Amino acid sequence: MNIMQNTQKISTQSNGIVLIAYQSRQIDYIKLATVCAKLIKKHMVHNHITLLTDQEVSDSVFDNVILADPDGPISRRPVVGTMNNDIWINGNRPNVYEVSPYDNTLLLDVDYFVFNNSLDALFGSTETFCFHDKVYDCADSKSLEKLNTFGHYKMPHHWATVMYFTKCPESEALFSAMKMVRDNWTYYRKFYRIHESRMYRNDFSLGIAYDLVKGFMRHKTNFIPWHLTTLPVEIEVAGINDKGIEFVSVSAKRMRCSTQGNNVHVLQKANNENLMEQLENYATT
Repeated sequence: MNIMQNTQKISTQSNGIVLIAYQSRQIDYIKLATVCAKLIKKHMVHNHITLLTDQEVSDSVFDNVILADPDGPISRRPVVGTMNNDIWINGNRPNVYEVSPYDNTLLLDVDYFVFNNSLDALFGSTETFCFHDKVYDCADSKSLEKLNTFGHYKMPHHWATVMYFTKCPESEALFSAMKMVRDNWTYYRKFYRIHESRMYRNDFSLGIAYDLVKGFMRHKTNFIPWHLTTLPVEIEVAGINDKGIEFVSVSAKRMRCSTQGNNVHVLQKANNENLMEQLENYATT
């Protein structure tokens, strides 16, 4: 990994949040990161934010900007919710342990939107690292049920969407294992007979790395003690209110529902300019 430069002063704070944004042709990940960061600033106490990217970004919502070349495989995949393919640059996540300027780091996907301060509690966790092992489909669409496991051997699906870690040998071992899986993805995909995707995925890398670090024992530790609230791709987003994202359910009754103040992972990233504008307006008022 070539870290080109830090464009803003590195934080001396012990707690902070890292976001990663590498542009594709059809999705503006910098815009997603900006909106994500503004929501963090609105709702969280621990809200010092570092952006890892390969483009100059001047928005003051980011306290640090670290420029680094893309690392790992650059894949092509279908854009969720469209008929188009696009590049997918997702290989830098395993590098965050070494580039984070914080002693205690919360690593978030930029399509994870914060509507409360529950993540602040992770900074007081006794775990050296933690992440979600369960997902909650707030639209009850059933489409996420197939993501409970992956591969021929039904490995538990661990979500890299939200990861908390401290700088310590155990966390370093986890991220080192994720890098090993990333750098040898073809081997690990064939070894675990992962048929769901030929492309490198951080969720799969995390699941394999966690087993390696824990000695292939099915531990119940290191998991965030609530589900990862998720809006699946089938959902039609209706708007934003003071309680979260409003959406139309996929049931026959097509009821108007809300995420009710929950932090939420929005899987539909394409053609969402209107949603981003509404979220940004909400975050800055």
